[in-house]
Amino acid sequence: MPIPTLAEKLQWLKPAPVTEFERECMKTVKPGEYEIGVQITNDILDEAMEIFVRSSRSYFGVSGDSR
Repeated sequence: MPIPTLAEKLQWLKPAPVTEFERECMKTVKPGEYEIGVQITNDILDEAMEIFVRSSRSYFGVSGDSR
């Protein structure tokens, strides 16, 4: 199976068109705020995965296959 292109991935996700409210919200985001929010979310998810792996008794959790 070939690696899908970005256009193919977007077709699978079926994103909705941007609304006017979303455009207005995008104007209020200052430079760096989006990146900070994404990094904080990634840090939380990484920590949750570590806790899951440490506390897991299943084969997938112990072997790390859940990543």
